[in-house]
Amino acid sequence: MDYHRHRLPREKPGVPQTDKIRIIHLFEADYNLMLKLIWGQCLVQHAEHLNAYSDSQYGSHPGRSAIDATAIRDTAFEYSRVTRNPMGLIDNDAAACYDRIVTNIAAIACQRLGLP
Repeated sequence: MDYHRHRLPREKPGVPQTDKIRIIHLFEADYNLMLKLIWGQCLVQHAEHLNAYSDSQYGSHPGRSAIDATAIRDTAFEYSRVTRNPMGLIDNDAAACYDRIVTNIAAIACQRLGLP
């Protein structure tokens, strides 16, 4: 039996084979969007209802924005400069933390806290 006959043709450098293009659909991106829209909004509303946010929380907090956090920080720095008092800053920003959440465990933890 001639196995060479069933092989796909090899690509030639510099000659794209547009008839061989396939669509690659990324389900992970759609899944993350669904989690953000459905689960994330429900979680934010539930935390708001329980007053679970601290006063220093600005991300994912309705009625607050990054501009508010920046204005407060800059005002504190300016006050420290004018009064000549030393000041330190600790920034606990979890960059891209939503991408690193294990969804199944987080859903169980949220249900334990009363999230439907």
